[in-house]
Amino acid sequence: MLHNQNHLYAIKENDGEIVFIDDVENGIKCGCICSKCKEPLVAKNKGKTDRIHHFAHKSDSKCSGETQAHILAKDIISKEMSLRVPSHKKWQKIKFDNVEVEKLIGDSNYRADLICEKNEKELIVEIEVRNPLSDDKAHFLKENKISTLIIDLKRSLKPEQFNNIPDNFSKIILDEKKNKFWFQNEKLDQIDKAIELVKNAEVEKRKEEQKKIEKEEKRKHEIWKINQQKKRKIFTTAIDEIKKKNQDKLIYGELVRINLNRYGERVHKLSFCIKSPELSQSYGNLAKIQNFFDARFEYLSDGNYFSFWKSMLGKKVGVRIIDDVEKSLLRHPNIFDAGYDEWSKTCEFFYFPHCRVYWIDDSQIEKPKNKITSEFEEGDWEGIDIESVVAEIKKYGQNR
Repeated sequence: MLHNQNHLYAIKENDGEIVFIDDVENGIKCGCICSKCKEPLVAKNKGKTDRIHHFAHKSDSKCSGETQAHILAKDIISKEMSLRVPSHKKWQKIKFDNVEVEKLIGDSNYRADLICEKNEKELIVEIEVRNPLSDDKAHFLKENKISTLIIDLKRSLKPEQFNNIPDNFSKIILDEKKNKFWFQNEKLDQIDKAIELVKNAEVEKRKEEQKKIEKEEKRKHEIWKINQQKKRKIFTTAIDEIKKKNQDKLIYGELVRINLNRYGERVHKLSFCIKSPELSQSYGNLAKIQNFFDARFEYLSDGNYFSFWKSMLGKKVGVRIIDDVEKSLLRHPNIFDAGYDEWSKTCEFFYFPHCRVYWIDDSQIEKPKNKITSEFEEGDWEGIDIESVVAEIKKYGQNR
C-alpha cells in the first residue's frame, strides 16, 4: 500500500465529515474513505511512535491522497453553496442550487472536484494545490466546452500551509479574487471575441480615417507646392523683367511707407519701400527696403534708424534689387507671434521684391556741424554716394 505524509485527512463514510488521522479509531474501524478515489482507508495512528500517523488505502493503490487544503476547499464550497466568480469586467457571487463533490462529469471517466448547479446549468470547479489539471482532463473540458473554474491555492497559500490551514481559509476559498480564473467559459469567450471584434473594427476604422487624413494632407501639400511654385515663378519673372529693363543701373524712385498685407506681409503693418515705374506692376511698382538697420546711415541717423527713414519719406532714393529668391520672402509670424495660429493653417510664404539703398537725395538734410576734412567740398553733398562718405569717415577717424 502506498501512502505519504500528506494523506492525513479522510472522509467518514457514514456522514461525509472530514476527519484528522488522530481523531479516529485505529485500523479499518476508522470507517473512512479516500476523499479522492473513494476507496476504504486504514488509519495508522497507534503502535510505534517513531512513524508518522497517516491513512493508507486498504488495498494496493496508486492514489496519493489529497492535502488538507484540497479537502477543506471542497467541503467549504459544498456547505456554503456559493462562490464569488469573475464575470465580464466585474465579479459576482453565485448562490448555487446544488453542489456535488467528486462526481463524474457526464458520461466520461473524468471526475470533477465539484459540480455546481445553477438554474439547471452546471459549473465545474477544480481545486489546484500542488498540481494542475492533467493534460487529458484539460483537453476533455476544452473540447467539450464545459464551463470550468480553477481555484489555484498556490496563489494564496505557502507550501507549508497546504496541510496547516490559516484561519481565514473560508474567505480565501469563497471570496478571494487572485486565486480564481476561468479555464473554460464559452459565454465569456464569446463576449471577449465580440469585444475583440469591435476593438479591431475600431482600430481599422481609425486606420482608415488616418489614411484619409494623410491623403487629404498630401493633397493639400501638393496644392501648396503648386501655389508656391506659381508664386515663385511670378516673382522670378518680375525680377528678370526689372533686371532686363534697368540693366546694372540704380533704380530711382520715391521712398514710401506702405501696408504690404495684400502681398502677404504678416508681421509689420507698414513697411519702408521704394515706389518706381522701373519696378514690376505685379507688385504695385514697389520694392521693400532690406537694409533698414544699415550702419552706413548711422552718421546721419545717429543710430535712430526709424526716425531717419521716416524723415526721408517722399525723397528720391537709388536702389538695387536683391537678386536672391530666398532673401525676398515677406515676414511670416514665428510661434510666439499673435498671428501665428492663423498663419499656421496655410503656412503660405510670399515673395516680394527687396532692395538695398545706395543713394539718397539728402539736399535738405541738415549737415553735420563739424565739417569733416575730406576730398569732398560743400557742394558735393547733394546727391551724395553714401558708401563713399562712410569710407571717408572711417579713413578720417583712423588718421586722427
